[in-house]
Amino acid sequence: LGGANSLYTVAWLGSNIMSLCRDAAGNIYAAGDFYNIANNQFVAKYHDNVDVKEIPTTNISIFPNPTTGQFTIKGITQPTVAVYNLMGQKLVSSQDSKEVSLAQLPAGMYLVQVFNNDMELVKSEKVILNR
Repeated sequence: LGGANSLYTVAWLGSNIMSLCRDAAGNIYAAGDFYNIANNQFVAKYHDNVDVKEIPTTNISIFPNPTTGQFTIKGITQPTVAVYNLMGQKLVSSQDSKEVSLAQLPAGMYLVQVFNNDMELVKSEKVILNR
C-alpha cells in the first residue's frame, strides 16, 4: 500500500475512487478501480496523518422527522443547509434560515447537511419526507 499506489498517484492516473475511509490513526484508504503495473487491483493508502476537526453536534436537531414537507433546525443560528437525494444530487439549498421546505420534492429519504457560519459541517442526518 502507498508509495506508487498513493492517493496522489491514483488521482493523477484518473482512476475512479468508489469508497473512502479513515482509520483511528488518521490514515485514509481509498477503494475503486485501481490497478498496478502488474494489473493487480489494490486499495490505496494515503500515508500522512490527516487531522479531521470534529465539531460537536449534540445540540443541533432537525425536526419533525419524518416530515410532511418542512423541517426546522434547532441549536444553530444562521445555518447553511443542503438537501441531497440518495444519489448525491443537491436538490435544495438554504442559507440563514432555520425553516427548510421540501414541498417541491417527492416522498422519500433525503440527506440533510447543516453547516455553520464557517461552512463547517455540523450535522448530517437522513430525513424522511412523507406525503
